[in-house]
Parts: sequence; structure tokens; C-alpha cells
Amino acid sequence: MKPDRGYTRADLRADTRAAARGSGAANRRIRENLRYFGGVETNAGGSGALWETLYAGRYWLAGFTSVSRPAFETVRVHGTPSVSRFPRVTASITTKANGLQATRFVPQSGKMLVRNTGRGVDSLFMLRLTKGSNYDDFVRWAHHPRRQPPFGLRGFRSTPALSRDAGYVLRYRMRPGRYVVMESQTVSRMFGRFGTHVERVRQVTRPLNVRATGAAHSTLDTRARLHHIAKTEAAPHGWLTPRARKLLQDSGLRSVVGLPH
Repeated sequence: MKPDRGYTRADLRADTRAAARGSGAANRRIRENLRYFGGVETNAGGSGALWETLYAGRYWLAGFTSVSRPAFETVRVHGTPSVSRFPRVTASITTKANGLQATRFVPQSGKMLVRNTGRGVDSLFMLRLTKGSNYDDFVRWAHHPRRQPPFGLRGFRSTPALSRDAGYVLRYRMRPGRYVVMESQTVSRMFGRFGTHVERVRQVTRPLNVRATGAAHSTLDTRARLHHIAKTEAAPHGWLTPRARKLLQDSGLRSVVGLPH
């Protein structure tokens, strides 16, 4: 995270304590004085990796091994970022002002592009659905949350806070299965009232299917496969034939290439 000039760690500690007591002004000061650039989630003894572009200035590296007592280190970045390419990714999730956009089928490990184009600071939650449940089951439960939820809280994954118009690439590894992706603001409403329209639930959450390594195709070969399908199955007017569209849907490329869901 990058603090504004003049905002100190003592200010942050004081605002954090005040926010914990319910101070809206302290919460607002934290949001206005910090810019979040993401991070990694690791188990004890583990490690993580991310790719981010930082400009010259003062940053704070925060470690949340204890939620009540986070550790901070000051990092100073010098110079001008060189023109470099981010690594190729196997998945992407973008938060927007009116919902989410996410790759639907991903391998169990790879690199994920996380972007925030919404209205403010946000983070992501990924809930793993129980065996035999699917995204439609989750949508029905969200519409009537008094039913037994089709997910468990064990094995859920999350990403750290990310400011508006920021993004980074995250190395990830997840258990194979069906997940539901949502913003942190959606999580706060999930156990209350989602709303009366099922379409709103589909707008603020997205399905994510994690396939065992070897069973999924990464975006490394997306262009080659798409070119082959288009070359062999393109209709005379340039649109995909029904068979080509079915091939794309079965291959899991629908979200990657931008076909409608």
C-alpha cells in the first residue's frame, strides 16, 4: 500500500483503533490516505509471488499474520519503471462498477490477473461449492438464503484489498472444483438480503471452474486453438457456425474470447 504524504504509521494505528470502535471518520481517513496495490495469501511456512508496477515513493508492506496486530515495513522505491511485460496469465478477474468479469474455466495453478475498475477499494472472495452443487444452486440459495448453503467456508480463498484503477498478476494454486467469485462488498450482504432479482445475483457473482492440471487448457494455446476452430468452422459471412460455437463452449474458451455467457 502507498500512504499519502504526511500520513504516518502512527496515524494509521490511531485510525485503525478508532475504526474498530465504529468511527466512520476514521474509516474514511484510511480509505482517503492509502492506495492499495494488492498482495498474496500464503500458509505458514509458504511463499507467494506477484507482479506489480510501482513508481518512486514510500510504500508500506503489511503482513497480516495477526488480524489484530498487523506488521508493517516501510519500502522506498526509486527510479522509473522500465517498459516490461507482465507474465502470460491463465485466468483474469475484473471488478467493475456494475458487477464482475471472470474467466470461467481455469487450471488449478497458474497466474491470475486481478483488476479493479470499480468505484472504490475492493477485494475478492472465492467460495468452493460443495460436491454435487453448481452455480445455479448458489444463485437459488442467494435468492432465498434461509436454505442450506451449497458451499462450505473451509477452503475459501481471498485476495487482499485493491484500489480503484489498480491491478496485478498473482501466482495461485487452488483445489479443483466449482467456485463462486464475488467482491468483498457482496460478501457483507450475502448473509443479509441480496435483493429480489436473481439477475442481480448473477451480476455481482461469477462461476469459476478449477480443473485438475492437465485437464484444462491455459491461455498459452488459446490463440492457436481459436485460429484452428475459426479456420475450419467459420461461416461465409465471418460469424462462427453453431458447431464452432459449441466447440468453443465445450473447450472452456467462451469467457476468454469474449463470447456471451
